[in-house]
Amino acid sequence: MSDKGARRVRGLRRFLLWGAVVLSVIGLLPLLFITALQLWVIFTVPGQIAEIEAQLERDAGKQGSAGEMAALVDPAPAVAPPEPAAPARSLVAPNGQPLNDRDRRLVSTPAGFGKGRSVRVDFSLLPAALADPGEPVPDGVLREVFIEARAAGLAESLCADVIATLGQKSIVEDVRTGRPVNDAESRQNGMFDLTIELAFVPLDPVGGSFETPLVMVDEHRPTLFRTRPGHLSLPVQRAAVVLALAGARDECARLRARHGGCTIKRVIASHVSRAPAGMRARAELLVLRRPAPDELSAQ
Repeated sequence: MSDKGARRVRGLRRFLLWGAVVLSVIGLLPLLFITALQLWVIFTVPGQIAEIEAQLERDAGKQGSAGEMAALVDPAPAVAPPEPAAPARSLVAPNGQPLNDRDRRLVSTPAGFGKGRSVRVDFSLLPAALADPGEPVPDGVLREVFIEARAAGLAESLCADVIATLGQKSIVEDVRTGRPVNDAESRQNGMFDLTIELAFVPLDPVGGSFETPLVMVDEHRPTLFRTRPGHLSLPVQRAAVVLALAGARDECARLRARHGGCTIKRVIASHVSRAPAGMRARAELLVLRRPAPDELSAQ
């Protein structure tokens, strides 16, 4: 082999050798990087952990006691303690028995149309009393229709009287036309009875804030007035109804001031047809009071 060929062979061998070295170094690079990273973690991380722990200890020393730390935190909103429950009270009738359900609802929930709370008005009228001035009253079947229609309007106007005297609200519950008044003069003139029933929500509170566990509830039935004898015109009977409503409210206010509590159960205004005729008004009131010592001992 000539010298030139020998030099080429030696050059190729050197090239292959260095190529193998370079490839080996490239293959070892990942392993060298991982090894270097592990060595860095081993020698540096423990020191950093120790430094962090020391810093935490210094910070804890600066924070002071648990109370001082709590002072740095916004306090949670205070939760109001629950309202103490109102003491249970028993509503008792004068006979010592629990008050019946109807009267108990009238006393306990006066803000609604309680069943049993009403105004009743009994009129005694001529058909012409329901007519406008100068308006003729129909005969026969049309007279009955006329009376029913005008009686409904009269009932609505009585609701306005109730609201003007003793009620927050009032509604018509019933309107009934009765038989002709049973005497010769009334039959001749066509006079008839008319009954109107109204429900209402009382204007005044019941009252009766008692400390005793028992509250006595009496039913008081005063006669409010009675007019002089005689058949009365519709305007006079209407005026008597308004007087009865105002009288019932005044009487209940008087009893409330004296005993502690009162609510109106019924107001009744009636035209009395039999002699001596006239208008009579009465009321039914529920009066709340403290029990007497003997009533307490009997329970």
